[in-house]
Amino acid sequence: MSPGDRPQDQPGRVPGFLDLGLIALAAGYIVFVGISGVGPHLYASADRVSDGRVWLLATSSLDVANTLSTIQWILLTAAVIVVIFRLGPRIWWLVALTGHIGAAILSYAVIEIAIALGSQSADHTAAQGDYGISIVLAATLGALTASALPFRRGPGDRMDTGDRAALWLGLLGLAGLVAVSIGWYDVQHLLGYGIGFFLAGILRKKTNWVGFDQKLNGGLHRSTQH
Repeated sequence: MSPGDRPQDQPGRVPGFLDLGLIALAAGYIVFVGISGVGPHLYASADRVSDGRVWLLATSSLDVANTLSTIQWILLTAAVIVVIFRLGPRIWWLVALTGHIGAAILSYAVIEIAIALGSQSADHTAAQGDYGISIVLAATLGALTASALPFRRGPGDRMDTGDRAALWLGLLGLAGLVAVSIGWYDVQHLLGYGIGFFLAGILRKKTNWVGFDQKLNGGLHRSTQH
């Protein structure tokens, strides 16, 4: 049996312990931010992070911002479920963490540059709390869009109904993010979406990391060839 024929590498396999653990962790995250969340002492800000409290970059994603909190939570829950199904929990976790933290770092760097250039609005923003699940949602929507696009499609691999639905939902999500991205911190929405899009597009090329729908479809495709 060649390495490529090992059972753990075959399409259509059930999720392993790692995947199941990551799915449970994702469910726990969704429940936690929906029911409890964290307090202001764990919110990030450009000033706090520049002072060395870098762990706030992660903990700031553990609460829902007051604006449209219920809608944000519902959208995030739905988007996470779809992305995990299409791309798998490993890709979602990497996309969510990298998108949330990466977008924050980039936006804080821009704010610090603007402050150095004399921007009073940037200076005021730097002291304000930056928290919420919207950047995790943005990165997830970026990954959802990437799951539908031809990063590794061959000539005969056409978009199906699920791909088209994922594409339109992802693009509608992007339009919504653009509409609410009007402040210094809000630029993270577009940064998070972009990070999620490109990272998911790269990572989905790893055959062991694909979502359950691709594994099932791959298994069905293999069975028709025998």
